[in-house]
Amino acid sequence: MSEPIDLLKCRFGLTPAEARLALHLVAGETLRSAEAKLSISYETARTHLKNIFGKTGTCRQAELVIAIVTALPELRLSSPVIESREALAQGNKSLAQTNKSLEGGQSN
Repeated sequence: MSEPIDLLKCRFGLTPAEARLALHLVAGETLRSAEAKLSISYETARTHLKNIFGKTGTCRQAELVIAIVTALPELRLSSPVIESREALAQGNKSLAQTNKSLEGGQSN
């Protein structure tokens, strides 16, 4: 088993399936996206999420993410989805700068 799943199992008492779903949510994915990637039904994902809420003492996905990242900060930066979003944001910033410089060179 992977280390992040083991950490979630030990800290919160999650099952492996619940831990996998929680990792996707911490990475910023929606429940629909996570269920598709995990090849489970939406209803199964909802059931897992309700169980995760109970075990973590949270009621909302945002609270869940905060609880997990606070308890296990090493999970926050290890997510490929988060790293991809940061790279995308940097790419968008570069594109905006390029567009701005191109617009400045045009005369109307």
